[in-house]
Amino acid sequence: MPPTNFVSLMENNHMMRNLFLILLPLALTACGFHLHSVGSLPSAMQRIQVEGLAENDPLMTALKTVLTRAGASVISAAEGNDIVLHLSIEETKRSISLNRSGLSREFDLGYNLIYDIKTAKGDIIEPPQKMKINREQYNDQFLILGRQDEENLLRQEMRDEAAETLLRRMMFLLKANTP
Repeated sequence: MPPTNFVSLMENNHMMRNLFLILLPLALTACGFHLHSVGSLPSAMQRIQVEGLAENDPLMTALKTVLTRAGASVISAAEGNDIVLHLSIEETKRSISLNRSGLSREFDLGYNLIYDIKTAKGDIIEPPQKMKINREQYNDQFLILGRQDEENLLRQEMRDEAAETLLRRMMFLLKANTP
């Protein structure tokens, strides 16, 4: 191939790549794709008190992150029309299969929450509800060192999922109850 053809071929590839980069966002918006966002919070959800968790609890940290990102502020004492989220948590771990030696091959990790949502005045928005999040952890007998790290990572993912789910649930309930 002569050098001029090679140079023009490279210029065409460069132009095609640029054209693709320009058309990709247009195509994504045309099909209805949009980035995940929380949307606007109901006015009643601007200030939220979380009860039942210590300040250093990992779920409290995840909730604060999710609520702050959504535009709400986590307060220590609710008043007036503020929202009160009461939580109790139970973490479980049970063996779901054994190998020939009787050692656990798989574990079921559970994250169980009981929550209710009220106003600071005591009006019930959501009566006590249960939320269960489960993950399975494979217990490789030969890779002992990373097992605890894997369990910690799975539990953190469950906490993050619980925080996101609670935010979506509160938004739904408060939008449905707001005239």
